[in-house]
Amino acid sequence: MTSLIRYTRKPPLGKRINWQHPLARGLTGVWILNEHGGSIAVENVNSTQNTITGGNWQNGGLFLDGVNDYIQTVLSWDERNPYSVAFKYSAPSLSVADVMMGTKSTSDNGFLIVINGYWGGANDNNRMTFWFGKSTSDRATFVDSTVDDGNDHSGLATYQGNSDGGKGVLYLDGVEKSSYTNANAGNSTQSFQIGQSSDAGGGTKNAFFNGTFQYIYIYNRELISAEAFQLHREPYAFFEPLLPIELMAFVAAAGGLSIPIAMYHYQHH
Repeated sequence: MTSLIRYTRKPPLGKRINWQHPLARGLTGVWILNEHGGSIAVENVNSTQNTITGGNWQNGGLFLDGVNDYIQTVLSWDERNPYSVAFKYSAPSLSVADVMMGTKSTSDNGFLIVINGYWGGANDNNRMTFWFGKSTSDRATFVDSTVDDGNDHSGLATYQGNSDGGKGVLYLDGVEKSSYTNANAGNSTQSFQIGQSSDAGGGTKNAFFNGTFQYIYIYNRELISAEAFQLHREPYAFFEPLLPIELMAFVAAAGGLSIPIAMYHYQHH
């Protein structure tokens, strides 16, 4: 009988994805942001190295300054088909709209996820928006005072795809907050960007994100509410679990700090 340890905190570098886990199904992009230094963010599914412009490694993640920091990825997909974007972030209270991530192009195809507004340049405090259409009204959006309270929060934006009904849903901390139906989403020619998005027309929608990301996941399918809740509770569940000897090394790498064993789940085989 062997004990394996599944952690709810960020896994160390080198841990692989367990493709047998239900939450790994449909993953096409994973940025775990555990490099702790340098100007490269590794995307774990395709093993690509993505360039970070600016940025500062802190608090176990990547801080972006809201001025000109972002990650340029090489990942793109047809946004007319189903997809989901999951992420963990913290953001200070600000009065400006920041584009967290997206693929919006000059034709307004693609998508944006925006904090403190509807899109970059349109401010509305405590608001989060998932814009996934050609019109500025094609969005799931909500207001919640915790959106920019400086604490860690999990976000999830899902889209059914045009042919499956076109419903987009936006979650915060595992709870559905808003939905909107648009079965006429357009495909962008832009690659996915983290911390900003390619200009979406008029030069006003590429405002940079001010805050910290802990992870970003991309799926090629719509995630349901139960999965949203599970990702919020166990965001690293689809990584291979730590063996006890690896846990010892993990603790040592953290400076010898003791980690309460209650933070971990045990599986017996």
